[in-house]
Amino acid sequence: DWARLRVLMAEDATSSSTESRAASPRWQQAVRLFGQRLLETSADGQGRWRQSVETVNEASASAGLLRDLFLDALFQATNAIELLNQTWDTLTARNGVLLNRLLDRFLFVASLPDPRLAALSDDQEQATRLQHLLRIPFWPYWGPLLTVLHARRGDVVRLAPYSAARICALWLRTTPDELGPHQPMPWRTQAAELAIDIAREIQARNADGYY
Repeated sequence: DWARLRVLMAEDATSSSTESRAASPRWQQAVRLFGQRLLETSADGQGRWRQSVETVNEASASAGLLRDLFLDALFQATNAIELLNQTWDTLTARNGVLLNRLLDRFLFVASLPDPRLAALSDDQEQATRLQHLLRIPFWPYWGPLLTVLHARRGDVVRLAPYSAARICALWLRTTPDELGPHQPMPWRTQAAELAIDIAREIQARNADGYY
């Protein structure tokens, strides 16, 4: 991945030339790293990242995949909180279309198939088909995202209530209350408070007739 990232950097890859790379699974992690690097280097790099995620030809599968990999780069970075806050205005523009896309991506990319699924089914092929339904969080990615969503829950509740609710529900449903005696599970409080705010927003919308 690091070697392929160096290739992308040496080519000074534009979004159009990187699209073909994004279609290859062996290049995808390098493309995510390249997206992180664009955000971390200069204003020009940040502009190129923004253009890649905002101006997508929906008829082009490779352009859509490049956008998704650049969105993945935000929550997979070691400085995910910084990058999410840095790009928040872009994510929330146009009624939060990119924020919803990022949260939907996160729910799958940052989770793993529940290992109990294989134990419950004698048919391995059927268990594989159901993997997208039964997931558990991949913990390293969840803390930064829940921290940012909680801190910016006013925008989240208004623009992405359903996507955020699914994230809160998965975290609260699959994590224990405590890691040990008198040691609360991290980020459960943030997820619960966000979930309550979302519930209040949906209740208010229903009361206003926006079912």
